[in-house]
Amino acid sequence: MTEQQNELRRSKRKRAFTQVDNEIVNNSALSFQAKGMLLYLLSKKDGWKFYEDDLVNRSSNGKTSVRSIIKELLDVGYLIRGERFRDEKGHLKGYSYIVEPYLLDDYDGTSYITFSKVGKSNLGNPYLGESQRSNTKSFSNTKSSSNTEEREKEEENQETPPSPVIDKNFQTLQTFFDEHIGKRNFTTDQELSSLLDDFKDPLLIGEALKIAAKNGKPLFTYGAGVLRKLAEEKGVTTHEQFKQRAEQKKQASNLADRAKNKPTEFGGHILPF
Repeated sequence: MTEQQNELRRSKRKRAFTQVDNEIVNNSALSFQAKGMLLYLLSKKDGWKFYEDDLVNRSSNGKTSVRSIIKELLDVGYLIRGERFRDEKGHLKGYSYIVEPYLLDDYDGTSYITFSKVGKSNLGNPYLGESQRSNTKSFSNTKSSSNTEEREKEEENQETPPSPVIDKNFQTLQTFFDEHIGKRNFTTDQELSSLLDDFKDPLLIGEALKIAAKNGKPLFTYGAGVLRKLAEEKGVTTHEQFKQRAEQKKQASNLADRAKNKPTEFGGHILPF
């Protein structure tokens, strides 16, 4: 049986709207859910603060689904995570994000494409941060109306968001993980960020995760248990203290080995037993 062909016609009604590049519409590397979230993000102004829970509340998707969609946008390249920043009290907060309105400079505007710009996935916390894009092309256009003017005035009166501050501790932890444990992804970065908030020292966290990996244990739960045990039973809360205790243990082990293998003396002569 021949499949029925359908025809689409658009309503002529217009109101405040957001323009989206056809590359996004016709990119089959994106799921329809990812296209919907990308449209939602592109409709927001620079500096708009967003939370994971807020994205969940703005749709019928659950938290797991929202995280999966964010990861998809990060992997394909339409969403780029920048540096982590701190609030006025120095507490770690979210990240600076850039949302890309398109990726292909030579796209013809009509063809279906399968382009996928795979990038590194970096996200962190339930508080996902702020979009900071000083040179973003504006893709949000609205029809002139009293509502639009009120919205523009409201945006002008909002405080300028804080500039992101590079979180070198998180970068250190990411590098340690990449070099000693394995490839990171969106979920991994969230777990690393959570551990860093709780245990502070990135290299100590890395050593605990190495212990978990070496023993074939669940990486983050076991690693957190190691960190708690080090703090509570050994008083170790920094990587420097960890290295000192490791060196002391090594020296003690060497002394024990020497004592065990100490040569027997008899009449001033060393006996081979």
